[in-house]
Amino acid sequence: MIENIIESLAISIISGGAAYIYGRYRSGKALKRGVQALLRYDMLTVYKVFSRRGCTLNEKQTFSNMYECYHALGKNGVMTAVYNKVMDMKEVEDDEK
Repeated sequence: MIENIIESLAISIISGGAAYIYGRYRSGKALKRGVQALLRYDMLTVYKVFSRRGCTLNEKQTFSNMYECYHALGKNGVMTAVYNKVMDMKEVEDDEK
């Protein structure tokens, strides 16, 4: 009788733990994809602006920091080409001086 209770309790704990871990994995994966989508959108938007007016050294650094975060999330494809184009752009003077 006690053995059955202990066995049932152990099975419940193990299955509950597995469900929790799987749920964390799925939500972590969704969060990663969401952050990657937001970074991609922002970098493409900024790239369009830079293509028209150029970019400052500080803006290039910010773009590079965004790309590093994006790159760490994996599956970079097109964004590596966009990153290289931005890094190759000629810097313009910062208007805030």
